Amino acid sequence: PRWFVSHWWGEIISDFIGCLARHTELHLLPVSTPYWVCAYANRQHSLGKDVCADPKETSFFRAMQLATGVLLILDRETESGGTGPATPFQRIWCCFEVAVAVQGNRGETGEGHRKQNEREEEVSNSATVAPLDIAT
Repeated sequence: PRWFVSHWWGEIISDFIGCLARHTELHLLPVSTPYWVCAYANRQHSLGKDVCADPKETSFFRAMQLATGVLLILDRETESGGTGPATPFQRIWCCFEVAVAVQGNRGETGEGHRKQNEREEEVSNSATVAPLDIAT
């Protein structure tokens, strides 16, 4: 994936898609840019097999190693007041994903850094891709 998406699963789907579309526009990315989204990338009925004692042994962490950056999608406060704003900061997995991005150890094994460097060479503009982007 080019971008790993960190989000909580209760956000309004049209807001989620809007954030991805705006992120693509801001970075001048082709529409075909791959985003890694857990809800679509993992088998939800057997997710327990991937969640283990060491979060660095999960598909989440492996995807972050391969990605150019992490896109954190924040929700807005709902009219009912039941969720938001910024619900991902209340989710442990989202906090882990953000911490990994901020600490810069996504490519701990070296594989992620090699792939990231290859992808950065493919980027047509000279802008450096930040390891963490936030969309609302």
